[in-house]
This record gives sequence, C-alpha cells and structure tokens, in this order.
Amino acid sequence: LRHARPRVVHGDPGEPGVDHGHHAVDGHRRLRDVGREDDLPPLEAAERAILLVGRAAWHLFRSATLATIAALLTAFEGMEFVMSRTSILDGLVSFWALAGFVAILADRDRSRRILARKVAQLRRDGDWSFDAKQRLAGPSLGLRPWRWVAAVCLGLGMATKWSDGFYLAAIGLLTVFWDLGARRAVGVRRWLSATVIKDAGTGALIIVPTACLTYRLTWAGWFHSNDAWGRNWAASNPATKNTGFAPDSSLFSWLPDSLRSLWQYHIQMYDSAESITSPHTYQSNPWSWMAQTRPTSFFYEAPAKGDQGCSVTECSKAITSLGNVSIWWFGIAALLVCVFMWALRRDWRAGTLIALVLAGWLPWFSYQERTVFTFYAVVFAPYVILAVTYCLGLILGPATASLRRRRIGAGVLLILVATILAYSFFAAGITKALLTESASRDASEAWIRASEQLTAPSPGGGDDVGPGEGYLRAPGTLGQPEGTVVALVPLSGLEEHRQDALTGHRVGDAGESVPLTAQEAHDLLHAVRHRPGG
Repeated sequence: LRHARPRVVHGDPGEPGVDHGHHAVDGHRRLRDVGREDDLPPLEAAERAILLVGRAAWHLFRSATLATIAALLTAFEGMEFVMSRTSILDGLVSFWALAGFVAILADRDRSRRILARKVAQLRRDGDWSFDAKQRLAGPSLGLRPWRWVAAVCLGLGMATKWSDGFYLAAIGLLTVFWDLGARRAVGVRRWLSATVIKDAGTGALIIVPTACLTYRLTWAGWFHSNDAWGRNWAASNPATKNTGFAPDSSLFSWLPDSLRSLWQYHIQMYDSAESITSPHTYQSNPWSWMAQTRPTSFFYEAPAKGDQGCSVTECSKAITSLGNVSIWWFGIAALLVCVFMWALRRDWRAGTLIALVLAGWLPWFSYQERTVFTFYAVVFAPYVILAVTYCLGLILGPATASLRRRRIGAGVLLILVATILAYSFFAAGITKALLTESASRDASEAWIRASEQLTAPSPGGGDDVGPGEGYLRAPGTLGQPEGTVVALVPLSGLEEHRQDALTGHRVGDAGESVPLTAQEAHDLLHAVRHRPGG
C-alpha cells in the first residue's frame, strides 16, 4: 500500500499478507499447489487454529478429552485444509476472529477468578453483608489485559476483511453478558447497573478504540505514501459541497485530507465488493452452506495417459473446498441441540456458540444478489466444530457417570472414525492428488447422490444461470438432464482446435455417464470455439 499500485479492496494484513512468502506471483496466478507453499500465511494460521480450537474447547468444557477431540476435528476438516493452502483471505479472517474469541475466553476465566477472590476477601472482612456498601456494585476487575489482546486480534481481522467486525460486536456483547452473570452469581445487589458502569463501559472504551487503532495502523504504509491509490483524492475534491454525509461534504471540512481520502477509498472498497453479482458456476446461497451441497472447485485437470504420471487412459486432479460432511451434517443437529440447551437449560456455552456461528453466517443473507461461495463458511467453521464437540461431550457423559453410561458414550469414537473416513474418501478431491477418471467419477457421483438427498435440483439440473451461461457440475454428470455435456477444454487446445484436447462425458438415455465419441468431441470443440464471447 505504500507505493502506487492498482486499487485493492483489502489492506494489510490482507492481500499483501497473503502474498508474503510468494517469491513470484502475478495477477492471474493466485492459487498455489496444495501442500507446496509451507510458508504461506494462511497455512501458518491454520496450523495455529488447530491449537486455538483445542484451547477454546478447554476453556468451554474443561475437558482435555473434548479439547483433543475438537483439535482433531479441525485437523480433519476438508474446507479448513483447502483454505489453509489457498491464497484467499477467508482463512486469515477465521484465524483472527478465533484468536479474539480465545482471548476473551481467557478474560472470562481471569475476571471470574479475580471477582471470586475479592468477594471472598470482603466476606472475611465482614464487608459483604446485604446492607454493605461494597455489595451494591461489587469490586472492580481492573484493566483486564486479555480484552486488549482480543481487541488487537479483531482489529487485525477487520483489516483483513471487514466481516470480522461482526465478531467484534458479537464478542463484545458476549463479554458483557458473561459479566452480568458473574456479578449476579456472587450476590451483587445492583448487578445490572454495576455491569454497565464497571464492565461494559470500560470494555467498550478498551475493545472498540483498540480494535479501530489496530485497523488504522495497518494502513500506515498508505498514510506514509505520496502516490498510493486514492491517497490524494481529497486534494482534488475539497470539502465544499452540500452532499450530506460524504467525504466531500462541507460538514467535514475540519477532517484532515488524509482521512477524507481514506474515507472515500473505503466507499470504493465497499461498492466494489457489493458489485460482485455476475453469475458463477460455483456460487451458492448461504442457506446451503451448512449442508455443503455446493462446494467450490478451485482447480481441475484431466491428464491423459503418460502425462503427469497418469498410467491409464484418463486421470483427474482436483482441488475442491469441500467441508467434511460428517462434521457439517452433524453440525446442523448440534446447533439445534445448542438452541435447546441455551433456551431451556441456560447453558452459556451453547448460547455462545450459536452467537458466533450466526456472526459469521447471518450477515451474508442480506446479500442475496451478490455472488457468494460456500468457502465463506470457513470463518464460522471453528464454532460448528465446537458445537459438534459440545454434543459429543453430552453423548460421552460426565466423568462421574456410571460405567454403563460411559460405555454408551464411547459411541463418540464412531463419529470420530466417520470424520476421518470422510476426510480420507474426499482427500484426493481437495489435495490435487492424481486419480483415474473412473475413480474420480465414482467419488463425484457418490457426492452428487448424497447432496441431492439434501437439496432438490432446480429445473435444468442446477442453479439458475444467466443467458448464454452453461451449467457445469464437474467432473460427474449424474443428476443432469439427458444430453447435458460435462467437458474440459484447455485453452491451448481450443485455440489450436485440437480434437484430442477435449475430454468429457454426456448423460445418456438412462441417466448414465457416457464418454464423448470422437465425433461428439470434434463437434463440441468446434461449437465452443465459435461461441460468441468465448
């Protein structure tokens, strides 16, 4: 951001942070080979996220077993794996929100210990009677350093993507509710007003300004520059207009030019993000994210025999951000259990996990016209995993349960085995491993059958698309109307009009997958090559 460059819609530590460690990255090659970029920041963040999820589980459940389970589920979550090895910001957004959550959990434990210790001292001193002055509001809990840590993490998250601002709001409200419960539990008489004055007020003065200052510091390179994008906008747009709440309005003539320019830059960033409405083959609706019915294909190749180690007639290589279905499908039931446990049992852990899932998921429902993808769900994936872990803990039973109850709870192991098996089954489709075409097709068709049990296909076999837009569910073809063709055409083969460059299948009369004949491949390649718009 320090030098003149094309406009970016995410500042440090966003796009430049992702580029760190890439020795040569051009504008058209942002996706790296899975497993090769060991110095990629998303990979480093994902490795630490496994630890953070385990740590969050320890704070929530106070069980080393459940903390280990949560960490293992994170390690075998397919979408977390793919996003950790892809130059896309959402993995970093998830990491900073998770780090902020773990910090605020640490603050919850620390502040409750301090409150309990101070109240115990007041009891010993005889200053905690019902009429005692100290009991009106209770003791102060100090500066609470973990709140500062959480604020810095969330500020870095917002600097990566603004969507972490919803986690700033959610975590800020959670800590207030936790303080309400703590003061009420120890017997503070005016626990509501005491929490607002002693905890919520000071918390807002710590968390919000610290997060905003952290966000502002990530723009230091832009402020120190003389020719960065939009840096001199205010110089050519003086604040003399009657435009209301706008950076060129006379109402803000007192604001420094650098801040007015930054304000305008942020308007452009928002407009740019909101304008992404073009139909896309792999776009999805937020309603489908928990079911993982429309995973995003990041990469697909069909090497022929003798190419890239392929020893059969045809092979497949793919990278698909498919979440582990044993986690996500069980997660749907787990969230319903959390709703029950929070509403009827007042379990703060269940309510916390619901709030954090909604903070990452709910805002996308207001952008129904925008092109969005299932991998955005990686931001709230840790909390789905924690909700699953919460339910596994209920199944497992408490440490004091009878031997028979614990044996029944051992069924948790079956869910863990299912998770690992599901990950293993789809591993080739998320790691760019080389598969024979038949094996790839079998896996793809199995997934399509499973997903079609959850969502009924729309007319034509899939999502509505714009005029002239084809529908592709590669590499399988089941579930498509008769005659639908799924094909892969390398650009070099398209330009040279090479018949052997096209590989694909069509849907037969009985709905089966039929390889294209040489003549069908020739005709289709000719049609694609002369199609208006490419």
